[in-house]
Amino acid sequence: MVHRGLAQAFREGRPMIFSADMEMEDGALLPAEIVAAPLRGPTGLPDRLLGLYQPLGADGDEAKDVQGLIVRAMTPAATPPVRRAALTLAAVDGRRIA
Repeated sequence: MVHRGLAQAFREGRPMIFSADMEMEDGALLPAEIVAAPLRGPTGLPDRLLGLYQPLGADGDEAKDVQGLIVRAMTPAATPPVRRAALTLAAVDGRRIA
């Protein structure tokens, strides 16, 4: 699932959000969200990822002893619809120029 999600992030050029459980040293599971955001390189295409994670419902000390990660779900990040600029006409002395 993670491999498919990362491939989709590169292909679509938009972040992928993973819902996961972090396995703690004592066996407890701590919920977390992870985002993998593609970054564009010099060619204009995504060629690397920036990954961030956020433990949910815990302070920073609780997330120090993570032993493993269990990914439960993935969803593409919502992106606003691409809107085209409204067409306008420019005129100089009554003559359209654009």
